[in-house]
Amino acid sequence: MVSGEYESMKALHSISPDLTPEPIAWGTFAQADHVHFFLCEFIDMTDDLPAVEPTMKMLAELHAKSSSPNVELAPLRPVRHGIGEEYIEAYFKNFEISPPTEDQDDRNALYYLRWDMNCSALYPGNLRYRKIHIEVMKYLTEQIYRWI
Repeated sequence: MVSGEYESMKALHSISPDLTPEPIAWGTFAQADHVHFFLCEFIDMTDDLPAVEPTMKMLAELHAKSSSPNVELAPLRPVRHGIGEEYIEAYFKNFEISPPTEDQDDRNALYYLRWDMNCSALYPGNLRYRKIHIEVMKYLTEQIYRWI
């Protein structure tokens, strides 16, 4: 699992070094073969949101330069993460919405469903993610029924 994270971060960093920390190493502890590590460049984070235009331009460039046929990178789900509409608008100035454009938000919700399920499994005592993904599944089911 950590080798996959290392390789993924290495690929992301090679495409967009200003957007991602540089991966340094991964491995297994010699004295505890069930304990693994992933080490990357330290970035001192703050609670401040990044500048809208340059950040979304870098993210859109990352998505545009991604060439993996097996991976579709999903754009931000801004409201979920406390990021305002200006971020999503700035993103789509630099990265065209895939057709059908009217389904963009629904596709985005579907992409994030996997994240919500993983978080729910990682934190079984915290029902926040479980409630979120149940609400998203209800919403997506309603969207499917509008076409039937």
